[in-house]
Amino acid sequence: MTESDPPGEILVSLFPLTGSLLLPGTFLPLNVFEPRYRALVADALEGDRRIGMIQPRLPGRDNSGWHPGDPERPELYAVGCVGELAECEPQPDGRYLIVLAGLGRFRIVRELDEERPYRRAVADRREFRTDGAEASAELDKDAVLAAVDRYRARHEIAFDMDAGGTARRPPGQRPERGTAVRRAREASPARGVDGRDPPRPAAGADGDGGRAGRLPRPLLAADGPLMAALRPLPMPPDAPARWTTAAFPPYRHVPGLTPHPVTDPGGHSHGARDPVADLSGLSLPADWRRCEEYLRGVDLFNAAYLWEAHEAWEAVWHAVGHDTPVGRFLQGLIQAAAALLQHHRGTRVGHHRLRTRAVALLEALPPGPDGRALGVPVAAWLAAVHRRLDADGPYPFLRLG
Repeated sequence: MTESDPPGEILVSLFPLTGSLLLPGTFLPLNVFEPRYRALVADALEGDRRIGMIQPRLPGRDNSGWHPGDPERPELYAVGCVGELAECEPQPDGRYLIVLAGLGRFRIVRELDEERPYRRAVADRREFRTDGAEASAELDKDAVLAAVDRYRARHEIAFDMDAGGTARRPPGQRPERGTAVRRAREASPARGVDGRDPPRPAAGADGDGGRAGRLPRPLLAADGPLMAALRPLPMPPDAPARWTTAAFPPYRHVPGLTPHPVTDPGGHSHGARDPVADLSGLSLPADWRRCEEYLRGVDLFNAAYLWEAHEAWEAVWHAVGHDTPVGRFLQGLIQAAAALLQHHRGTRVGHHRLRTRAVALLEALPPGPDGRALGVPVAAWLAAVHRRLDADGPYPFLRLG
């Protein structure tokens, strides 16, 4: 990891977490809400500020409750990565919002049998002693990015290659406090759904976000991208009237920051059945006003429940057929919602690719004489989406008619 670290075996506090990968020289923001891992963070703050991120062998809802042998101790992969707490903000409800800086990999030698709420292990890092050092050969960046893009396209996923601070540090250098913060802020600060900028301190308060030689404002500060993604989104007075009456969920899901609504025991829809669209007696697109699940998705979207709108529309998409004109149009709405969610989280590359795909899919359903398809004024709405993504314009409500 660094020359100042002792060689050989180390003691690591383990944080098993499905789908959250920390690598040396990168940064990982986490919303820590489970009691045992809140205890882990508290202990790390009092100790060396280090946590070992590692993947469970069987993917599932977060890191517990799904393993067939022992739900509290899922089997782990042998190799993980030690992260140092670069940022940590305790929350009033006991959660921690943290940013981990990846230091170096480790291989588990044996787990300790002890009475703690979280797991610890003796680990060996000798085979990874060069982690954190400069690569001995030049990396063909274009070839790597091309391979990543092929993988993304094959699996229809989106992620931001510019976010997270992936640049490597000089050998032996500790992560500078605020480095991940600065990169996240430079990527794009998140905005509220009404399009207004978050409040900013006077320029002299912190040197204009840390670009004048001072430490930048923390990623987790009140006006930082991570906190902006977590807090409720204000609705302006001109928001469209609702089409349905079902209550909205208690929180808007932001992947990676809030409990997964369905798979996490603390999720707002845990245990609920997947949405099903009943299209009996309906002929879409003509009968869109009678399609309850479609209209539910519209209401969720207009209230900025972007992930939840995706789920509602996906039910209709499955019901009408994926390759039908209506199905492809619905997939376009889903992709646009995903692009707006990426934008809200402060990413750039992901939302540009999703937006491009959304535009192509929405062309599958020709609009009527009034320029609308499934009630959506397609050209005007896409223009509003572009303004939102390109210039942080007002939120692009779906005004059906």
